[in-house]
Amino acid sequence: MSDSRRIVCATCRAWPDLSASDIELANELQRRGHTVVGESWNDAPISAFTSADLVVLRSTWDYHHDLQAFEEWIDAVAASPAELHNDRTLVFDHIHKSYLQSLADQGVPTPSTLILEEFDVGEIRSWASDRHLNRVVVKPAWGASGFDVRLIHLRALDDERTHWEAGDRRDVLVQSYVPEIQDGEASLVFFRNHFSHALLRRPAAGDFRANSNFGSQMVLAPRPDQAKLDVARHALSTLSAVPTYARIDVVGSDDNVTLMELEINEPALGLNLAPGAAVRFADALVGQRTGSVLPREQVTPSGPETS
Repeated sequence: MSDSRRIVCATCRAWPDLSASDIELANELQRRGHTVVGESWNDAPISAFTSADLVVLRSTWDYHHDLQAFEEWIDAVAASPAELHNDRTLVFDHIHKSYLQSLADQGVPTPSTLILEEFDVGEIRSWASDRHLNRVVVKPAWGASGFDVRLIHLRALDDERTHWEAGDRRDVLVQSYVPEIQDGEASLVFFRNHFSHALLRRPAAGDFRANSNFGSQMVLAPRPDQAKLDVARHALSTLSAVPTYARIDVVGSDDNVTLMELEINEPALGLNLAPGAAVRFADALVGQRTGSVLPREQVTPSGPETS
């Protein structure tokens, strides 16, 4: 067909194959007459991406191990005729987790956050003591897949210094621990600012990280309450452009909702868990298909949660 496009879903060396979720997207796009392939950003030649019509960041989950190479790859794709989703500026704005402080400055409720150029025991202890915290979450200021995310008691800060000084030198994010995470993290998926579906990611027993690498399970969740939706939409309203796709991770309820992450770059979207979600994502990428479903804001989730 004349409007057929070549669409590349960017994966990575560590996870080269399309995920179960992204296979749903590929199948939907192929049903519309487009060609869809998965290519590893750090293995495939750059021409595999720059020659495409669309490049969609999906499972590029090892980028933090070579951030400079990833940023150069993003620049090369963005400078080519290929459409990059999400937009280069949005991607770069959210690689460094200091964006959380920017959201907080604009009234979005986030965990208390300290950003450091290196692991500084004295500064962390002083900051935590001022906030009456006896433990903190420490993570690299850029990273994915739960890499090096640690929950540290203040009494163990000196012991932790060795770990952080022995690893890659990178900016460090220190946050207050949000206990509501134990009840699970609600992940709200939006396509071009339209709410699509919600996922629940609950940490494994004895852990605090809502990430599958640490035993967390992701299931389809009921439509979130208005408080969660309001926080998500507030966060999206602060962005410099409308993202093709976004996942907003929140915990809590009512007047105690906290945004944990605003995932712009390569979030898992659970398309295989949410009926119609792949159609909505495809609509956002290549235009709405005749007879397509209504935006999720106008329908109600149905059926049981799915693992």
